Amino acid sequence: EAVALEAKFTNLASVAEVQSMAKYLSEDPGRKLVKIGEIKRDLVEVRFAEPDRGPVNLKELTLTLQILRGYLGLAAEEVEKEGEAALLGNLRSLRNAIGAFIQRISATDQSQAAVKLAAFQQALMDDIRGTFDALRHQDNRAGLRAEDLPEPLRNRFIGRTGKYLLQVYPREDVWQRPQQERFVKEVRSVAPEATGTPVQLLEYTTLLKNSYQEAAIYSLIAIIILVFIHFRSVTCVVLALMPVGIGMLWMLGFMAWKNVPFNPANIMTLPLVIGIGVTNGIHILNRFAEEQHPSIFAKSTGKAVLISALTTVTGFGSLILAEHQGIQSLGYVMAVGTATCMIAGLTFLPALLNLLSRRGWSPNKKPSGDDAQSTLGPEEPRY
Repeated sequence: EAVALEAKFTNLASVAEVQSMAKYLSEDPGRKLVKIGEIKRDLVEVRFAEPDRGPVNLKELTLTLQILRGYLGLAAEEVEKEGEAALLGNLRSLRNAIGAFIQRISATDQSQAAVKLAAFQQALMDDIRGTFDALRHQDNRAGLRAEDLPEPLRNRFIGRTGKYLLQVYPREDVWQRPQQERFVKEVRSVAPEATGTPVQLLEYTTLLKNSYQEAAIYSLIAIIILVFIHFRSVTCVVLALMPVGIGMLWMLGFMAWKNVPFNPANIMTLPLVIGIGVTNGIHILNRFAEEQHPSIFAKSTGKAVLISALTTVTGFGSLILAEHQGIQSLGYVMAVGTATCMIAGLTFLPALLNLLSRRGWSPNKKPSGDDAQSTLGPEEPRY
């Protein structure tokens, strides 16, 4: 089953590689066992002498390397005549490396260099001998079994229940949403219950996006209900929400212009922008209901809306200086959204109220609290 799944995964366009032990444990070992037997027979007579444990003779080594460097130079000249560019580059690279090594030996303390080279030589020969011993003692009586695997591989790819792990690697950058969706969709077409980092990220970000979108809708509904209770007018509700609607459109345009997409960090600002932006319309409509005059910015209400919005823009705008991309984008979206809602509230809404007032429109009912204010005498100041 694992081998069949691996074949299906490999055929997917978005899959670059599949790693598994299944193909090694299920293959027909006949030809491989014969080849291993031949290798073992060839290595029976191979024996290594004990490596020289003494310090390296640096003069002899340097002379040998210089002779080799000279031969490489002659070989490079002949290869250049034949036009073999790839081989020529390799020869010149090796020749330059040998030259640099000779210079390094000359510039190093000779006794210390001799000891270090001797240690390297011994480690190299011990490693070669160990490799040949492992080849010589291979078990070619039967095919590879799960218990024959090295413990790290066995623990990684074979579970305690005996199930096999298939690790599927994407061909594209799955940190980007479109490639992530395509990769997960194709993998799920073969294994619907597949899991892993790309699947978890897709599900997490989708759930987060949907949750904040729902939160924005719920907050908007709650705001509409509260504004309606306050003004007792559907028209006032629409007017109060206009700065938010226009400001959000401007904010989305700015995000597209500056290539700032929504992400798990900044999408949480949607309910905040709606809540902050709608207060501008409520304050302006409150003042208009009191005075029936749309000249808002000349009054204290317009100045209060401006200063309140600017302090919010300054606070969230400071996050733009953060090095974390998510926090930076949150600052961008929140600062720009607050600013656009403020501009729409101080420009578009008063102009629209001015137009409506000229046509004879006025709020049907003054907002709550006006009855108490109406008892004030004409000499009392109003703010």
